Amino acid sequence: MATGSVPLQYGVSRRVTEFSAQKTAWQGLRALGSLKITVVMFLAATFLLFVGTLAQDEKSLPEVKAEYFNCWVAQVPFSDFFPVTVFGESTLVGWFPFPGGATIGFVMLVN
Repeated sequence: MATGSVPLQYGVSRRVTEFSAQKTAWQGLRALGSLKITVVMFLAATFLLFVGTLAQDEKSLPEVKAEYFNCWVAQVPFSDFFPVTVFGESTLVGWFPFPGGATIGFVMLVN
């Protein structure tokens, strides 16, 4: 009586591959749906809202919306932290990049 058998490697490797792909996909989804990302993005949005409010001391509302909330990366000048109405004219120069409103909203949407 002749019996044929499938090599053991073929059946095992297929199951391991399916399991690995499923496991990798699940880990990716868990990373994208992280509570830590949500908290960091809420903090970033709060900071951006604060800086945008301070920037309205020297700029109009449409300018602030375009420069902070409707862009991917906001250029936050150091002088925004020292309003002219409180501290007088500031000689601070420079800025630092910060995620704009579009970036924060997109990350929150994906999350």
